[in-house]
Amino acid sequence: SHAALPDVESFAQPVEDYKPYVVTAVETVAASVVKLTLECGSLDLGALLDGRGSHFYIKANASDGKEHVRPYTPFVYPGVTDKFVFVVKVYPNGVVGTKLASLVPGDMLEMMGPTVGAKYNMEKVTRFGLVAGGSGITPMFNVIYAHIKWAEEANKPLPAISLIYCNRKEEDIIMKAELDALSAEHPGFKVTYALSQPAQDSGFWLKGRVSKEMMREHLPSPDGEQTFLCWCGPPGFNDIVECLAKDLGYENTYQFG
Repeated sequence: SHAALPDVESFAQPVEDYKPYVVTAVETVAASVVKLTLECGSLDLGALLDGRGSHFYIKANASDGKEHVRPYTPFVYPGVTDKFVFVVKVYPNGVVGTKLASLVPGDMLEMMGPTVGAKYNMEKVTRFGLVAGGSGITPMFNVIYAHIKWAEEANKPLPAISLIYCNRKEEDIIMKAELDALSAEHPGFKVTYALSQPAQDSGFWLKGRVSKEMMREHLPSPDGEQTFLCWCGPPGFNDIVECLAKDLGYENTYQFG
């Protein structure tokens, strides 16, 4: 069996120069959430899929002149060969996110990367558990679409992928329509929504924060190298999921960002 994967920090060292990419589309997909489409130029799009969560570094200057750098994980839609996509949550004091939200088609965006994310053997892993909190859903699209592409090219069924997506309220869910469409189209993909502050008349959500019971019921059980668990969310959320994963006995795990 292969060893537990190292923390994301061991991958997160920029080693290249910033390169410009052309923004081709900007779409608001939810409150304070924008979807950016960019031309790949000379970039090998396979690098974004083979890396399983590979990310770019994007920088922006604050009003005081201080430079801020943040990693963002793109994804590529199956069958697309010349474009890639970012989904960005824009926070009131977020310097880089605010810059991204201000872009319009035709603008140039300088980025460094991609930097490799989680690495694992697609042939050996047959079950995936994904746990996302808020804007932590973005690298999960990378994982999901990577496996759809792999399954189609290998002419194999999609590995079982189970996602728990946690938010406060229904309106905080990012790209729910796309997640629901993926679940309907691919029987191997299952999404479970959990809300800590659901509406009174909401009947099809899990209520509460991520828990051991929630993960045990809605994610694949730990099974050595055949099961892979990854998660992404705010720092406190990540700490909780990491502890729960250890308690539940998951061996192959990875935390994005």
